Amino acid sequence: MQLGLGQTGNEDVEIAHRASIAGVGEGRKGAQACRPRWDIMPSSVIRGWKYDEDAQRLEVTFVNGRRYSYHEVPPGIVQEMRAAFSKGRYFNRKIRDHFRFIRMPRP
Repeated sequence: MQLGLGQTGNEDVEIAHRASIAGVGEGRKGAQACRPRWDIMPSSVIRGWKYDEDAQRLEVTFVNGRRYSYHEVPPGIVQEMRAAFSKGRYFNRKIRDHFRFIRMPRP
């Protein structure tokens, strides 16, 4: 596949992500809160993550394909990570080595 200027090859993922943020395609209000969504962002370290607020579980996928599930992560930490300029730096300072985790199999 040949990409044009400004294209990343992830346009479908980006469109789906924007739709999930806006609630497009949700059948009822609050459906998004019941179902964790993937946050995908440009990062040299983290490919994406999803957060289950009820379980306080943060699942992170790194650019090398490794996946980890971090337990008992408060919502405020995830909100700060979402707002951080450098997701990888925030992750390294505030999440890695601060929460219990398990390594998950690759999909």
